[in-house]
Amino acid sequence: DQSSHWIFFNLKNVADEGTVAFCGDFASRDFADYALIVLNQEEIMDKLDVWLESKTLGISSACFATTHNVIKGDNVLGFRITSGSNAMSLTHVLWTPGVQ
Repeated sequence: DQSSHWIFFNLKNVADEGTVAFCGDFASRDFADYALIVLNQEEIMDKLDVWLESKTLGISSACFATTHNVIKGDNVLGFRITSGSNAMSLTHVLWTPGVQ
């Protein structure tokens, strides 16, 4: 729903004790200043580990991962911008797949 400023990703078949990650271009690592990031309806901004970070020519690309609140099976990852002066551009959403 564009008017709510939320975007959700349904992550199917996540492994038991799996990892959920996302990559993109972010204004800052201080997500709490401008965004909400939730996994299965729980905020995870302070539970993210940096996987990779690259800052060149005005672009700050990074990947962040967490195992916090990851459940076996289907998971929902959500993002909401709370400050109009900042934005984020997601490029990848990744997760550890379960065995089928």
